[in-house]
Amino acid sequence: MDKPDFKEAIEKGFMPFYEMIIEGEDLIREDINKIVFFGSDDLPYESIAQEFEATFTIIPNTVSAFRKNGGEISILGINKSTAIMKVIEHFNISKVHTFAYGDGLNDLEMLEFVHHGIAMGNAHETVKKVANEVTDSHDENGIYNSFKKYGLI
Repeated sequence: MDKPDFKEAIEKGFMPFYEMIIEGEDLIREDINKIVFFGSDDLPYESIAQEFEATFTIIPNTVSAFRKNGGEISILGINKSTAIMKVIEHFNISKVHTFAYGDGLNDLEMLEFVHHGIAMGNAHETVKKVANEVTDSHDENGIYNSFKKYGLI
């Protein structure tokens, strides 16, 4: 990469992730619900998916800085829509009042579950296809603009 300031900003953004890394412990624990793995040319995403897909949900990443072979490993049947369902049940909220905004493949179930599933303008094309609509990108204040459109602010 020939942009040293950009590379430095990316590396600084990843520092909190690196500082939380715990090595040499059992990864099947009560306090872990998702693992993000960074890409490696030596280990293709497909190999990881094939190894773990019977036990976990495996989703390819859509963040270019995580490299092409990166992704997420999470508990089967647990995703962002599961969390939203628990929140609306707890607060007795009608699903008609639910909004979600997403841009990555880990947002698909959430966008399909809520009443207003809105993809960001910079979202992965698959995300845009399942969303009810597409707002502006994050750089163009997409969430703010959508909140204004729906009278949420």
